[in-house]
Amino acid sequence: MSNKRVPSMWLVDFALSQPVLANLTFIILMILGIYALFNLPRDINPDVSFETALIVTPYPGATPEDVEKLVTIPIEDAIRNVKDLERVISTSQENLSNIVVEFRTGAPIKERVRDIQDEVDKINDLPEDTEDPVILELNTSGWPVITVVLSSAILPERSMKKITEDLQDKLEDIPGVSSVDLAGVREREIWINVDRFNLERYQLGYSTA
Repeated sequence: MSNKRVPSMWLVDFALSQPVLANLTFIILMILGIYALFNLPRDINPDVSFETALIVTPYPGATPEDVEKLVTIPIEDAIRNVKDLERVISTSQENLSNIVVEFRTGAPIKERVRDIQDEVDKINDLPEDTEDPVILELNTSGWPVITVVLSSAILPERSMKKITEDLQDKLEDIPGVSSVDLAGVREREIWINVDRFNLERYQLGYSTA
């Protein structure tokens, strides 16, 4: 039978030979644990950054091919020289351009997101109908988040807008939903064509104010 001593047994021997010191150490550790329980900050959902940014650009009424050619590619070219860029993944779909930008580990994300915003703001040849690109830093501060995409090749734009707004109202009525934002929905506009010659004929004028 082996008489080899277990390496960790010295701690047990020390505690048995010094009971006062062992009890005092236990009491100190317990006090520190209670202090940490009530004083250290705790967060069920801590704000964690994934070192990733998302660029969302709605282009209502555009085909995936037009979205890629006129929106996605120009934005990719504009942000190509941003520092700490690791990878760019883009998706061009009907009415919408999504670009995921991944940065190197340890990069100052908030600064890089501002750099992306600056580069995107310099683009001056995006189609007139595109909405302003939305640039988001992906982190857990706004989670959980659900994205719902609606599209149709049959229904007219007015009907799709009505369906989308009705869905927004229903989602906002669900308990626990903080907010529901719409993207890619154009506001209704009224065009008035003025016959300048008839105005002059009747000596009338008009104002765009």
